[in-house]
Amino acid sequence: DDRKVSHFGKFLFKNIPATQKLLREGIYWLFEFLGKAFIGNKMLYNLSEYLALNKLKKEVKDPETRRKLTPQYKLGCKRVLVSDDYYPTFNRPNVSLITENIKKITFNSIVTTDGMEHPVDIIVFATGFEAADIALYTTILNKNGVNLIDEWAKTGAQAYHGTTVSGYPNLALLLGPNTGLGHNSVIHIMESQMNYVVQYLDLLEKNGNKAYLDVKPEIQKTHNASIQQQFEGTVWASGCKSWYLNKNGRNTTLYPRLTVEFRKDTQTLNPDDYVIHNGHSQTDQKNSLGEGDIQSKQKQTH
Repeated sequence: DDRKVSHFGKFLFKNIPATQKLLREGIYWLFEFLGKAFIGNKMLYNLSEYLALNKLKKEVKDPETRRKLTPQYKLGCKRVLVSDDYYPTFNRPNVSLITENIKKITFNSIVTTDGMEHPVDIIVFATGFEAADIALYTTILNKNGVNLIDEWAKTGAQAYHGTTVSGYPNLALLLGPNTGLGHNSVIHIMESQMNYVVQYLDLLEKNGNKAYLDVKPEIQKTHNASIQQQFEGTVWASGCKSWYLNKNGRNTTLYPRLTVEFRKDTQTLNPDDYVIHNGHSQTDQKNSLGEGDIQSKQKQTH
């Protein structure tokens, strides 16, 4: 449905800005609704799969090419490609889809395992990227000198609401572990996280200049166990291999529910989830900022 905005549409957007907001809201809620197909709604999933396969059937003329382009895994298990001009490309006489493995690369060709030699001018290695294992050349040390990246390499990337990490006080992440999406805009996730981070900073400020907050390890552990459990019954746990999964098969990338649920989960920071050090004592300062104060602060930030 990728098309130019009409002159009338531009007129509306310019003279009645609310129409832009209405359209954006409509797109958001449409994708949020369709996201239910990925998390267990069978009726929506079957409809989505039918529409996707029907699009393939209509837009690719050659039956053998259609067969090669037909996924052997559930829709959404890997990243969904949203495009109006990808499939029609394969109808062009100068385009071929070759799925055999590469045996070797010569000076001016690619030789596949079926013995065919394919002359080439340029080879583009579109090999994707690494997300799930967080293989960063970055050092983030805690007070004991442990590097977070090294720790994640052993345990798999994990955080609390994808934002704070136990053992690494006063560290806040955006789009951290299990905050990615397969159905909607991650900007919505980031805005939810920023609301949470602002409350975090308010609580930190309340406890003085030397204060630091550390999410309790049992809170983070319980949260991540719940996240992994929520993948059961979703398309992402249906057996395909994707960049959503780390080397041990753990999904450290996606949030397994809808964005409205993430916003609800991060709406209010609970001080009881954190060990609060005020710089004067190593004892926990329980509920230094009450829930009412947090909500009041939150309204001010909005």
